[in-house]
Amino acid sequence: AGRGLGRAFSTAGEEGNLVWSQLHAEAQAALTTPAFARFGLGKFLEREVLAHASLADALSHLCGAKFEANDSETHVRYEELLRHAFASDPSLPDAAAADLNRFLVVDPASEGVLGVFLFFKGFQAVQCARAANYFWREANGEGRMIAKLLQSEMADVYGVDIHPGARFGRGITIDHATGVVIGETAVIGDDVYLMHDVTLGATGTSPEHDRHPKVGNGVLLGANATVLGN
Repeated sequence: AGRGLGRAFSTAGEEGNLVWSQLHAEAQAALTTPAFARFGLGKFLEREVLAHASLADALSHLCGAKFEANDSETHVRYEELLRHAFASDPSLPDAAAADLNRFLVVDPASEGVLGVFLFFKGFQAVQCARAANYFWREANGEGRMIAKLLQSEMADVYGVDIHPGARFGRGITIDHATGVVIGETAVIGDDVYLMHDVTLGATGTSPEHDRHPKVGNGVLLGANATVLGN
């Protein structure tokens, strides 16, 4: 709290820079295809990818613009909120890069990082959840209202309900994503694959505040899986 919104981005890590270069190159290549010469799709690529200087900047715009369109009457600057989180914690865009790379490994429908970035709501929801967690962890709880607002918008826009207290590793794949519910004290390891309608919930009887599942590295949770308790 108290840090200025919209400051310059921190330098991305090697994986983040490589993925951004690949994403940018795929967008440039797509512009040369006949499909993107029609119906204003070239302008779409310019707006969502090519006009930006980094993966963090593009992510902030991609998700923030959706939230602002969904919640236009409040005039909340969602893009600025996301940009602040990604700038303040450079591990977040680097984790997003790892998520994009992991989709290419585990999802046969992924033909490149561009399609995942633009159209896969599970990928976008996880990045918004990471940003919400950043605000959730701010000193003295000053960012928690912002975190809950982001959670609410994620549920509205993506059909995914992830509590901002939940913690994610790297290489997360949430495929299809509709109906996914992840509770506050859930922890998800690296290279985890979640299908749609997965719930990481609580039993109401867990000791103290630790109520939700701890998912290790390399775990697959299939469609409609429900895991309750810690």
